[in-house]
Amino acid sequence: MERAHLARDIVTEHFGDVIGKVAGALLTRDRLLMHELESITELEFLQVKNSLLVLIQHNLVSFIEEHPEGNPQDVQTYYQASVSFILWRLRFPRFLQVAKHRFGDEGRLMVQVLLEHGRLTHDLILQHAAQAAGFELADTMLTELIRQRFVVRVPEAPGPQPAVDISTQLNAARKAKPGAGGDEDEDDGVGMRSGLSNLSEGYREAKPKKRKSKGAPKDPQPKRQNIDPLSGRITDVYWCINPERFNMHFRHEAIIKMVEEKVDATAGIYLRVMFKMIEPYIHSLSDHDSVSVSTTELWQELKKEYSSEDITQHSVLQYLNVMRSRPF
Repeated sequence: MERAHLARDIVTEHFGDVIGKVAGALLTRDRLLMHELESITELEFLQVKNSLLVLIQHNLVSFIEEHPEGNPQDVQTYYQASVSFILWRLRFPRFLQVAKHRFGDEGRLMVQVLLEHGRLTHDLILQHAAQAAGFELADTMLTELIRQRFVVRVPEAPGPQPAVDISTQLNAARKAKPGAGGDEDEDDGVGMRSGLSNLSEGYREAKPKKRKSKGAPKDPQPKRQNIDPLSGRITDVYWCINPERFNMHFRHEAIIKMVEEKVDATAGIYLRVMFKMIEPYIHSLSDHDSVSVSTTELWQELKKEYSSEDITQHSVLQYLNVMRSRPF
């Protein structure tokens, strides 16, 4: 329950009281329908709907559509908050440090764009990054972030996905509203906007023409995937940050530090290169075993990274045997 309360406070701080109230209701319960959220929060339908849009856009809430027993024609949409994803927002400054350390300023910028917007298509990531950098960026860096799983495809939900960059639309609505801005636009030091309390307020002015149901927002785009005829790339796939991959980096850095203390700096170097080889193939922190790496493969990779004559295949084998035999 303490984790849920902390998560609610984080959402309130980052997105405002209205969205925080909706998140709080979801965090203290397993999952809820739209009308249940309206009843618990005592908010208007449009406020709840737009709050959910923001939370889904930032990968903090997921939804699932189910058919009630005995009524296959009816569809009920349940919403559920992720405590872990919300708490990981506290590590965003460290995520940016990792991105800069491993990929330079360009990689850091692309990670920052995704931290700010939650989920974006490939082209929108490059567009926002180019606007922030002041010049056009190639997609090679984004491809590398995807290859190393720091950026992953948004899991396909069993229902409609947001067809636009929701956060951009909501920010535009907030800025267009008279009196918006001021202290609410202060940067929190991570490139994130912490004063987002007017997001749902700005959208409240848009009145729906007709409301048939209180389920998930319908996707106005066709479900057929759009493909760029020049690059062959699917253009309507959404991408997001993979927090587990960043947390894996932190875990491996802690292991390397321990090995350096228990053995020596050379053992730490060998282990660091080994982690670099296997990390793209580890999909979860719960994976206990990695792919296998032979002594020859590790030695060849070490020779690429370091031009020291002391790195021989025999020395690599010796250090691997030491690390294997030590009861860390």
